[in-house]
Amino acid sequence: MAEDFGRYWVAGLIMAVAGGMLNTLTYIIGTWRPEQYPEWLLGILTGAIGITMFILVPWIYGRLVEFIYMRFIARS
Repeated sequence: MAEDFGRYWVAGLIMAVAGGMLNTLTYIIGTWRPEQYPEWLLGILTGAIGITMFILVPWIYGRLVEFIYMRFIARS
């Protein structure tokens, strides 16, 4: 892993950007206060997005690292 650290770093950077975008969207949805929707609906929506991020971000990161390893590292 030490000799191919750059590839893992790029995969981590991509996932950090994707996680940051999801976090920003969660913040925007959580602070948005429309007049026609009740507060509990926004709470459920924000919670669902948070739980989805908690499950999907590590899974996607693992699949991306596995893809990079199988495609570029294990081949050489």
